[in-house]
Formats: sequence, structure tokens, C-alpha cells
Amino acid sequence: MPPRIPQRSGGNKKPAVDPLLKSLLDGNFIEFLFRLITGDSGWFSSNGFLGGVLARITEGATLIGMRWTQVDDLQVKTQKLLGVIGYGAWYADQALSDFTGTSRVEFNQQVGPVVGCSNDGVGRITLNSQGLWRVDYQIDVAARAFGASDIYIELRVYQPNQTTLHTMKRFYVTDSDGVTCQNSMMFTVPSAGYKVGVYLHAGTIRNMPAGIDHNGLYVLKISDETS
Repeated sequence: MPPRIPQRSGGNKKPAVDPLLKSLLDGNFIEFLFRLITGDSGWFSSNGFLGGVLARITEGATLIGMRWTQVDDLQVKTQKLLGVIGYGAWYADQALSDFTGTSRVEFNQQVGPVVGCSNDGVGRITLNSQGLWRVDYQIDVAARAFGASDIYIELRVYQPNQTTLHTMKRFYVTDSDGVTCQNSMMFTVPSAGYKVGVYLHAGTIRNMPAGIDHNGLYVLKISDETS
């Protein structure tokens, strides 16, 4: 006796074939593309196959974007909480012309974002938190016409009262020609409010050109620790 074939629900009729798949199986590729592109297949609907796939991809991309945004926000908040962020850059747009003796360089033009420090408007940088800081500068000094050729630049850090010197580093050169002076200093401050300034001294009349291509001051916080 031949084996009995289980009866399908609704009888032993062949299941209906999706029209889109049927057009492909019948070799009618043009009709297949037309149905797929125009949406006649229903595959792109919310309940359709491709619609479901696209929905999952969109949800996944949205979730990843949300996760990265949360990570970025958490990182920024954590760094600000720890007080480890601090950086800034400026240059002087006013030349020092025919000067002698000691003059403070007024780095008054900001370059890019500034975080954790600020400029007092006359070229001194206020540090907004305690910690280990680094300051770098570059200054071009034009050739002298006559007289002494001594040049020195002092990088000074003042206490919040703005009159008591906290620390200082001097760069010294003797050259009658035009020179580019560069130096850096690392130091710690025990609290917010300390001010950084650069002071240029010439033994006789000199000029300091203006502009970002001739001078610059860069401040960077390394750590929140002081020892």
C-alpha cells in the first residue's frame, strides 16, 4: 500500500507562488525588475522582505549613532570633570616697532578653539585650573640697524594677584641679524587664575613683525596633578 501523503491545511493544493518570484522563475527578468523597482511586489512594504531588512539596517545604524554620541558626550563630561582639558593658541596682529628695553608681546588673536584657559585681552593667558601645563612660543625679531645686538625673551607665570612671579624661563641670544626665537616651558600651578605672559627685551632698537607667520603662543595642559 503506497504511503499516505499528509494533507495540507486547505487541501493538497500547491502553495501560491509570489508573483515577483514567479516572474523570475518563468525567465521574465524584465517583469521581475519592473515589479521590484515599482514596488508592485510589496517587498519594500513594512511587512515585506526587503522592507524588513531595510528597517533593521536603519535601526542598527541609528543605534550605533546613538551609542557613539553617548560615548563622545561621556568622554567630554569626564574630561571636564577631571579638569584635564586645557589648550589654546594665539598670535599678535600688532607689530612692535622701534622698541628697546622690555615689552610684553600682546598675543591677542585667537586661533581655533580655546578650552580651559582664556586671554585677558592684552596678551596674557589665564589658566583656569591647577595642574601641569606647557607653554610654547615663536617670535621673529628683525635685524638691528646699530648698537647692541642682545635679545632675550622671558616666559613669565604670575600668581593670580598678577604681581607676584610664580616661575620664569629666559631665552637669550646675541645676533645682529634677524632671528626666530623659539622656546617652551613646563610648570605646575596649584590653583586656577595663574597668568602667562611673554616679554621681549632688546638691547637697542628692534622690530617684531605682526601676524601668524611671524609669532605665536601655544598653551597645553598635560595633567591635573601638581606633583
